[in-house]
Amino acid sequence: MVWYLIMDFKRSDLTYWYDFTLDDYFQEKKTESIAVSIERPRVPVIFLDTFCMFEMIKAQNGTSTDSHCKQYGRLRELITELIAKGKILSPLCIQETEIGSTEKHSEIVKYLMDYTNIDFYDPADVQRNTEKYAFLSFLKNANWFVVPFSVVHNIESMEGSTPNHRVHRSIIKSKAERDKENAKKKETAELLKELRDRRLDADYKTQLDAELSGDLQTFDELRRRSIISEVYFYNFCCKCEEIKDFLQSIQYSVEHEEGLQIYRRYLQSNHHIAIPYVWIRSVLWAKHLIRRNRIQDSDPNDNAWASAYLPFMDYCFTDNAFADLIQRTRLEKQFGTKVFSPNRFDVFLKEIEKLL
Repeated sequence: MVWYLIMDFKRSDLTYWYDFTLDDYFQEKKTESIAVSIERPRVPVIFLDTFCMFEMIKAQNGTSTDSHCKQYGRLRELITELIAKGKILSPLCIQETEIGSTEKHSEIVKYLMDYTNIDFYDPADVQRNTEKYAFLSFLKNANWFVVPFSVVHNIESMEGSTPNHRVHRSIIKSKAERDKENAKKKETAELLKELRDRRLDADYKTQLDAELSGDLQTFDELRRRSIISEVYFYNFCCKCEEIKDFLQSIQYSVEHEEGLQIYRRYLQSNHHIAIPYVWIRSVLWAKHLIRRNRIQDSDPNDNAWASAYLPFMDYCFTDNAFADLIQRTRLEKQFGTKVFSPNRFDVFLKEIEKLL
């Protein structure tokens, strides 16, 4: 394990950064490791975040700067050519939701389709889909589980078997809805800032423990609320239909109390911690809540897409700050994903050109 010590010369305190992998965590806790195998498709998957999409569209429309027009214009040519040849999968994930398709943005959403040939599930759906495999592994007392690519791939959005034909379902948002969403982002960022300010003295491993136990704390809090009936709680807490159906087959108790106890033990287990979504989400939020950098309005969305999609990506292109965060946390190496940003744009282009 490598320890980094970074001095913030604007303050009198120190900020600790830990290179801390899932295996390191299990070893530190002296508990058995759970092996997780991530399935990827036969062709590389390339994730381009929203600002990159915007820059490619601006390059196409001739509204970007000369340097950006050259860079992102070339990237657009490469991505569309690779998609047409079936050599890459370039997913549309949260970008369509972020941009929306109001009258002002309808053309942008139309252009987005030039850069995508596969649709991904919402991050919350990815979590539920993935949890099924970890939970079944826990019930079987296995020390490994496989996460198939189908947990993120929205097959229903594809038409036939042609890999570069995606059925587009536009997401229409009014200005009022978009204003409300932006206000919610700012409110979330402020709440996170307040939370971070209260935890400035926390070390990283303590904060990581708190993040990893978040689902269990939520579970226990709901159970403590007497106004929630057992049946209602049972249906509410079992987010994944497959898990709910499986628990229903456990006939230890008519009230399913035993099933809930089993689910709680699962939330305490290494199987839950080993879920890629849970681990990445916890690592990123733990970093956010102990670092000195300003909380950005975009942080919740960035954390959401990275937690859900990073393990299934071969290449990710995101902004400089978030790329740096992923690399600092070793998530890039853990999941074998190459992460790029505008600071390494030329390197990214060379990597993509190799796929032609």
